[in-house]
Amino acid sequence: MRLFIILITFLSLKTIAAQDLKKQQWKHRLLLVLSLDEDNKDYKTQLNYLENSVEDIEERQLVIYKILPNKHQSTLNKNEDNWTEGNQLYQKHMNSKSTFKVVLIGLDGSIKKTRKTPINTEVLFNIIDAMPMRQSEIRKK
Repeated sequence: MRLFIILITFLSLKTIAAQDLKKQQWKHRLLLVLSLDEDNKDYKTQLNYLENSVEDIEERQLVIYKILPNKHQSTLNKNEDNWTEGNQLYQKHMNSKSTFKVVLIGLDGSIKKTRKTPINTEVLFNIIDAMPMRQSEIRKK
């Protein structure tokens, strides 16, 4: 019985993390910034790139997820001290041999780009702006 409860709890947590990203489909593009720890040089560099481009990020409907081994946080959550516990997103998207990774997910929920080094915002925005749905958004403006 105890094993059954543990299994149900584990599966529920895994589903919640997956649903967190799934809820964003067709609403936001996602940039997952994964790191083994917060002191990782590449992690800090990536976040620094993004901090300086808030307007461009909003224009492209981009939500940033900071993902560490046992917690994650998104820019949808305005309280920077509020992290969600869990390792499901980290386990799903991070290779065990990597210490840093960036994953760009399109509006349709598919992975558009992955990198093991920081991606500067000019390159990131060029990738997004070349996407068919983004081209449609630009034409409508």
